[in-house]
Amino acid sequence: MAVAISNHRFQDAKMAATQETGYPELHETRMVGEALLDSYESVGDGKYRIPIQRAMELEANESGQ
Repeated sequence: MAVAISNHRFQDAKMAATQETGYPELHETRMVGEALLDSYESVGDGKYRIPIQRAMELEANESGQ
Protein backbone atom coordinates (compact mmCIF):
# COMPACT_ATOMS: atom_id res chain seq x y z
CA MET A 1 0.00 0.00 0.00
CA ALA A 2 2.80 2.41 0.86
CA VAL A 3 4.40 1.80 -2.53
CA ALA A 4 1.14 2.65 -4.29
CA ILE A 5 0.77 5.86 -2.29
CA SER A 6 4.39 6.82 -2.95
CA ASN A 7 3.95 6.11 -6.66
CA HIS A 8 0.79 8.21 -6.73
CA ARG A 9 2.56 11.12 -5.02
CA PHE A 10 5.47 10.77 -7.44
CA GLN A 11 3.10 10.89 -10.42
CA ASP A 12 1.37 13.98 -8.99
CA ALA A 13 4.73 15.72 -8.47
CA LYS A 14 5.88 14.69 -11.95
CA MET A 15 2.70 16.09 -13.51
CA ALA A 16 3.06 19.37 -11.62
CA ALA A 17 6.70 19.67 -12.69
CA THR A 18 5.74 18.85 -16.27
CA GLN A 19 3.22 21.68 -16.32
CA GLU A 20 5.62 24.15 -14.71
CA THR A 21 8.70 23.31 -16.76
CA GLY A 22 7.04 23.20 -20.12
CA TYR A 23 6.90 19.70 -21.52
CA PRO A 24 3.82 20.43 -23.59
CA GLU A 25 3.96 17.21 -25.64
CA LEU A 26 4.01 15.03 -22.53
CA HIS A 27 1.18 17.01 -20.96
CA GLU A 28 -0.85 16.89 -24.17
CA THR A 29 -0.30 13.13 -24.56
CA ARG A 30 -1.52 12.50 -21.02
CA MET A 31 -4.55 14.72 -21.50
CA VAL A 32 -5.48 12.84 -24.69
CA GLY A 33 -5.09 9.53 -22.88
CA GLU A 34 -7.31 10.68 -20.02
CA ALA A 35 -9.92 11.91 -22.50
CA LEU A 36 -9.98 8.49 -24.19
CA LEU A 37 -10.60 6.80 -20.84
CA ASP A 38 -13.54 9.11 -20.11
CA SER A 39 -15.28 9.37 -23.47
CA TYR A 40 -17.84 7.57 -25.59
CA GLU A 41 -16.97 6.96 -29.25
CA SER A 42 -18.01 4.76 -32.15
CA VAL A 43 -15.04 2.78 -33.39
CA GLY A 44 -16.89 1.21 -36.33
CA ASP A 45 -18.44 -2.17 -37.11
CA GLY A 46 -21.08 -1.61 -34.42
CA LYS A 47 -18.44 -1.31 -31.68
CA TYR A 48 -18.19 1.55 -29.21
CA ARG A 49 -15.61 2.82 -26.77
CA ILE A 50 -17.12 3.65 -23.38
CA PRO A 51 -15.57 5.28 -20.29
CA ILE A 52 -13.44 2.88 -18.26
CA GLN A 53 -15.50 3.49 -15.11
CA ARG A 54 -18.72 2.56 -16.92
CA ALA A 55 -17.08 -0.55 -18.40
CA MET A 56 -16.03 -1.70 -14.93
CA GLU A 57 -19.57 -1.15 -13.62
CA LEU A 58 -21.04 -3.22 -16.47
CA GLU A 59 -18.55 -6.04 -15.88
CA ALA A 60 -19.29 -6.07 -12.15
CA ASN A 61 -23.03 -6.21 -12.84
CA GLU A 62 -22.65 -9.06 -15.35
CA SER A 63 -20.47 -11.13 -13.03
CA GLY A 64 -22.97 -10.73 -10.18
CA GLN A 65 -25.86 -12.18 -12.16
